[in-house]
Amino acid sequence: MSITICTPVISFPTFEQYLNQLKNFKLEFDPALLRMPTMPYPLFPHLHSPDFYISKLASQLSVSTFLNFIKAALQPMINFLGSVISFPVVPILELSIDDLINGFDMNALIERFKTQLLNIKVPFLPDPLFPGINFPEYEIVEKIHALITQYCGNLIAFANGIISAVIDKLGKNPFKFVVSFPGFPTLPTSFEELLAPIFAAYDAINVEQFLAKIGNLSLSSIFQMIKFPGIPLMNLVIPDPFFESIKIPQLELIEMAKNYYMAIMNVCTALIKEFCDKITQFISFAFPTICITIPSITVPTITVPTITVPTITVPT
Repeated sequence: MSITICTPVISFPTFEQYLNQLKNFKLEFDPALLRMPTMPYPLFPHLHSPDFYISKLASQLSVSTFLNFIKAALQPMINFLGSVISFPVVPILELSIDDLINGFDMNALIERFKTQLLNIKVPFLPDPLFPGINFPEYEIVEKIHALITQYCGNLIAFANGIISAVIDKLGKNPFKFVVSFPGFPTLPTSFEELLAPIFAAYDAINVEQFLAKIGNLSLSSIFQMIKFPGIPLMNLVIPDPFFESIKIPQLELIEMAKNYYMAIMNVCTALIKEFCDKITQFISFAFPTICITIPSITVPTITVPTITVPTITVPT
């Protein structure tokens, strides 16, 4: 038995929407059975935490939605320009956008880059990841995901150049079509830049200081304070607690930061979609729907036999 979730990429679903979809089914299933191109299998062999797995799945679904939208929006524009323009690749990992969308051997990638990844600092992760804790299988996967998060920001910069070229071509003969684009907001480029507003609010210079100063305050409510120029305040409904089965504040902060950044990506994709709508008389777009199938465990029905109690007649 299985259930399939299908989401049009132009609905710009968020992490919390995917998370709620997965949680609301209340199915008895092993999240490790769910395969995503950017998730190893099994995810973490030495950690069993279904709500953690579901969170990772929801996070990677939001990344997959973004990548599918970007490819569907920009490829027709590139074709219109008639130039040989290639999408950028993921830093260090050298994965293409097609690899991320269609799938690649994540386990082989981990084996190839694990030594290098364990010895470098990557954007969108604190360094060290967990002071005093040695968890290499988690660190490697998180660094891969952080590089893919960085890549999403790189794709926005790439999109800006493509859109500018399209505007320029449409303004000339034979089109003579004037179209505008408001431009993208300036995006944070690192974990430190992303969390700078809330670190400053608590006079903290790193993760350890910040977590020590907030005490028992909710990380979810604190994230509502983040504000960047040109980016609206995010009305994110972040689970609180973020994980039900484990309590690691550093881990919660990392997961919240990553999903907050992808919410900013949704702001950018909405701007791209508005631009696409303005130029459909010149360029045709076909935006896909993303579907995932959730395998569930069918619990067998146990038939309890009916017991007939004999009637006893008491003599009078």
